[in-house]
Amino acid sequence: MNYLRAGGGAEFRPARLRTLLVNALPWFLTLGLVPVVTFAQSNAPRFTVTNYAITAELYPSQHLLSARVRIDFTPEADLTTMSFELQNGLRVSSVKDATGKDCNYRQEGLILAVDFLNPVAQGKPASITVKYGGLLSSAEGSPVENLKLTYVGNEGSYLLYVGRWFPVSEFGVNRFSASVSGTVPSD
Repeated sequence: MNYLRAGGGAEFRPARLRTLLVNALPWFLTLGLVPVVTFAQSNAPRFTVTNYAITAELYPSQHLLSARVRIDFTPEADLTTMSFELQNGLRVSSVKDATGKDCNYRQEGLILAVDFLNPVAQGKPASITVKYGGLLSSAEGSPVENLKLTYVGNEGSYLLYVGRWFPVSEFGVNRFSASVSGTVPSD
């Protein structure tokens, strides 16, 4: 059965319309879900880091950083999990809550996720302590591809904030105070 479009001209077939709608349906569904996914992410429990207390040891001859950081934060909602960015070349060995109990954690790429056994109450200041370390000798693992933003070596060392050499929350957005103490060889 053939139909003509209003105004005359080219033929219009229902089968062609059906094919067009079937092919376009996945796109419409995907576009329809984007605001839902964005909304769900924006309502995720959040927190604000207020202070970092970092103790780091540099071993230049081995290109090694070993560090411990206490992260003070305030949850903006009851918090059961939190995440940070940490340079890929650095591996976490432990995460403890303010009472010294071990927290579950996982590291995937730049993301360090920490899970609490008991929720941290909204508005109640809390802290965690993270122990980590690793080699900082090349751009491998850098948050900016092919750019060495952290380096530990005999000829000199540098640890830039943008290099995520400590667990960073909301890079460039979250304001915080920090105290950093470092141990390096005397030479």
